[in-house]
Amino acid sequence: LKPLLWKKLPIDELVNSLDNPAIFGFSSYVWNANYNLQLAKVVKSKYPDCVIVFGGPGVPDADSDFFINHPWVDYLIHTEGEQSFANLLETLLKGPCKSHVSIPSNRTKSLDTIPSPYLSGVFDSVLAEARDQKVIINALLETNRGCPYGCTFCDWGSATNQKIRKFDLQRVKDEITWIGQNKIRVMWIADANYGLYDRDIEISQFIVDTKAQYGYPQEIVVNYTKNSTWRLVEIIKIFSDGGIIGQGIISIQTTDEQTLEVINRKNIRTQRYDELAQAFTDLNLPLSTDLMMGLPGQTVASFTADLQRYIDMDVSVKAYPTQLLPNSPMAEPGYMEKYEIKTDEHRFLTSTYSYTPADMQRMNALYDVYVMADGYSLLRYVLRYMQWEHSVMAGTFLANLLDDTQANPDSYPLLTWAVRYFNEDKSMPSGWASFYQELYAYICARYALTP
Repeated sequence: LKPLLWKKLPIDELVNSLDNPAIFGFSSYVWNANYNLQLAKVVKSKYPDCVIVFGGPGVPDADSDFFINHPWVDYLIHTEGEQSFANLLETLLKGPCKSHVSIPSNRTKSLDTIPSPYLSGVFDSVLAEARDQKVIINALLETNRGCPYGCTFCDWGSATNQKIRKFDLQRVKDEITWIGQNKIRVMWIADANYGLYDRDIEISQFIVDTKAQYGYPQEIVVNYTKNSTWRLVEIIKIFSDGGIIGQGIISIQTTDEQTLEVINRKNIRTQRYDELAQAFTDLNLPLSTDLMMGLPGQTVASFTADLQRYIDMDVSVKAYPTQLLPNSPMAEPGYMEKYEIKTDEHRFLTSTYSYTPADMQRMNALYDVYVMADGYSLLRYVLRYMQWEHSVMAGTFLANLLDDTQANPDSYPLLTWAVRYFNEDKSMPSGWASFYQELYAYICARYALTP
């Protein structure tokens, strides 16, 4: 058995390290789909007899042109792939099979029939190589599969709007123990809604106990459940008391009612997110919220309102452009036609019925200004001072600053530099004293304040 290929090496370097592979399996998602296709093409060119198999959420369920566009791929495995891939391997052992075949897959009813890659030693070679090369690696823990919600932009392992299936509790604990014993610093919990079940409280306590015994894991990254709070408060307290950094992410996407209805997310109550944010605030724990730019139904005004909401709550914002996932409801032709969805060559939304391409550019620009001003704290306290003392809302201040530096870039050159370049360059020509003197002059002139 060959060691796992676990690093994203240059394609030529990786292919040259291979030794006449018989079968090459690819698990594709948004972060590696293009790389995988390019790698597979080169593998097939060098080793024509190698069987190329693609699975994962990046494999489209309804794309009849996939094999035409990517003839070097032999098989597609849809939805959950563990059992289907094993069946394919057994079939190939019996002799040549017809290629360019899509293999449907039924969901595994009992997840514990799938061997644990941690407990079965699959990752032992990865750990050894990582330690030898002094590479820090993280671990992913899956305690259940599925998501009861049907948000149109999402494809959580092709298991959205599905009944949740759980891994055996003892297996989960054994995997946590493995993570602790192998000194894995950061553990990502890959559940769509961690904290949905009472047993998640027990799992959280076991993680803390494991850290107390082995010193690891030291940090947890979690996608918390969307419509429950009391369990989360307990979980957050457990992590806090146990000395584990429990980074919280509120996947709010948007609070705009019109957009929530369009993306089938209206049944997820914003109030629950606010309660979770308060729990983190009370415990002085870090919290951020994820927003999406370009959802159908969204406007520049609604996106600005979302930014304003979380500035008011003192919760940091990470905003991402909306991308069509191959098997998401948003990618269905009827949905795209109804909401006039247009995309670029990378399947990022560029316009819908509710916003134009220019509006999309405006949202991106506003977020960039927010990152400079609040994310990197250049104007963090200025924003709050202007809002609290002079009733200039932070969202309005950011929009005005963007407009003014675009219309008259030479009037305030250092502010213009900050808006255009600081997020990439992280420096300030002429120094910070000059920058804040210019900012003071701008504020006095723009808002008619007396120096």
